Amino acid sequence: MLMNSLRQIATQSGHFGISIRHVHLCERSLITVKIKEDGMQDSLALTVAAGIAIFILSQFFMEFILDPSVALKEVLGELSHFFLFNQSKITNA
Repeated sequence: MLMNSLRQIATQSGHFGISIRHVHLCERSLITVKIKEDGMQDSLALTVAAGIAIFILSQFFMEFILDPSVALKEVLGELSHFFLFNQSKITNA
């Protein structure tokens, strides 16, 4: 009940970025409240770091896996075209 009333006070005061983390009852029945600002800066930094990490991993995947396989398929296509184009010369030689 005490926690609910403290949450109501925090939300009614207009501080949307503040959340109540801990409520301690001291020996003399005094209440101390630790209020910590919402971790918007932490989540922003985490989002930016995750975006950069995904970009780096996708570039690594594209550069070292996709591009060589595409180049191999292009060479195989040119080789197949060469043999099909010169099939009569190869078989009748």
